[in-house]
Amino acid sequence: MSNISIVSVGSGLQSNISIVSVGSGLQGVKGTTGPAGPAGPPGPPGERGIDGVAGAEGPAGGPPGPPGERGIDGVAGAEGPAGSGITNIASALDVNITNLVNGSLLVYSSATSKWVANTTLSAQSIEAGEF
Repeated sequence: MSNISIVSVGSGLQSNISIVSVGSGLQGVKGTTGPAGPAGPPGPPGERGIDGVAGAEGPAGGPPGPPGERGIDGVAGAEGPAGSGITNIASALDVNITNLVNGSLLVYSSATSKWVANTTLSAQSIEAGEF
């Protein structure tokens, strides 16, 4: 059952009539969808997800990296004391060159406490490494 209200406004030949239906009646056919409205503002960012599992370590023994840049030079050290003024080794007081020949070496002699020119190495032990 429907309740109908009829409201008549005006008088005479021209009359405006409004019909308002209140209650339960048949529903009409759905109309067409209107145009889309404007886009809304962006929403807040979502929560950060959990971290993934660490990846496998790469193989050892990769190529070495490039050499680094050369560092800055340090400050110069203090100047040392003046030398003894010897300009020729033969003029040194602890050098004996009386047997000097081509190929001679200066070998220290503990008997004379001097460096002696010699072509024979008799008391030396030479370590040449492995080849």
